[in-house]
Amino acid sequence: MPRGEPADLDARNPEMLVASEGESKGYWRSVWRHFRKHRSGMVGLVLFTILSIIALGGHLLAGGLPIACRYKGTVSFPAVVATFHKIPGAKYVKDMPKPFRFPQFNAKREVPKDPEGWAVWPLVPWDPNEVDPENRLKGGSDTHLLGTDEVGRDILSRMIHATAIAMLVGFISMGIATAIGLVLGATAGYLGGWNDIGISRLIEVFICVPVFYVILIVLLLWEPGIYKVMIVMGLFGWTGIARYTRGEFLKLKNLEYTMAARALGATTPRVIFRHLLPNSLAPVLVVVAFGVAGAIFVESGLSWLGFGVMPPTPTWGNILRAGFDNLRVAPHLIFPPSIAIFVAVLTFNLIGDALRDVTDPRLTGSA
Repeated sequence: MPRGEPADLDARNPEMLVASEGESKGYWRSVWRHFRKHRSGMVGLVLFTILSIIALGGHLLAGGLPIACRYKGTVSFPAVVATFHKIPGAKYVKDMPKPFRFPQFNAKREVPKDPEGWAVWPLVPWDPNEVDPENRLKGGSDTHLLGTDEVGRDILSRMIHATAIAMLVGFISMGIATAIGLVLGATAGYLGGWNDIGISRLIEVFICVPVFYVILIVLLLWEPGIYKVMIVMGLFGWTGIARYTRGEFLKLKNLEYTMAARALGATTPRVIFRHLLPNSLAPVLVVVAFGVAGAIFVESGLSWLGFGVMPPTPTWGNILRAGFDNLRVAPHLIFPPSIAIFVAVLTFNLIGDALRDVTDPRLTGSA
């Protein structure tokens, strides 16, 4: 090839410098336009929004800390600060106001004693681990809308705070899986050759590994914990993402805009991250959506078996287990976690199905 040809290509086709970026933006606008017309997908998106609000605003919806209060002449917002503390590192930015930071301080008992004090409480004024010994295994009432468990803890409060655990497990585990899958899939698809062969064989090996039993083994060898569950699910849940990414890169790397970018001197990282990756994410998002649903289901199963998040931390799985253990005397405990697990899994399956439909040109008519 003559040395002047890349420059000539640049002079003749300057629009190729921005073609892939424009195509990517136009493609995602088209995906969103079709997604908005997808009824079940929008239902899933609404349910996802509701779950996210519950997960992020758990302390504002249920808990023993007031949203706003005046105590000993000081106005503070303990529940708001507790919500802010969900952000990693936020505890170092803003401390919980005194005396609400002390575990032995009972705000529900002490704030009303202050003659000048007042408080705005959450909708469910019960901490998820607060015990009401006079109302054990009670059904729904004005005091406890969904009843109480075997030690007198409010079920609705525990369900609200368990939502954050479920969402955290789903997104962190799939975040780890997505990072691994994108790197390995992009490497295999773009570089090809022995890289493709080696990574493809590695994918086949990991596909054969039963993830659920690996998690059980890890939790039997080490102390059970939520982060161990998320890490193991992430380390073994990347195969589908890697396969789809590899397939998309094999298809896209020989298209005109990719060849033009290489001819104009774009480095390999720039070609991958600027031109190929944005246009290959759609099928990956489908896998991620289904993966989040699967992760929530797996965590609930592990907690039900006693290998997941340990009580008294509330999860849908251990609430369901408590209901199963007391099925004859308190059948009301079974229904809230069962419905929550069903709704969460359904939510991400609806989103995954919708993404699969709107990214398929045969179904959208954009082929």
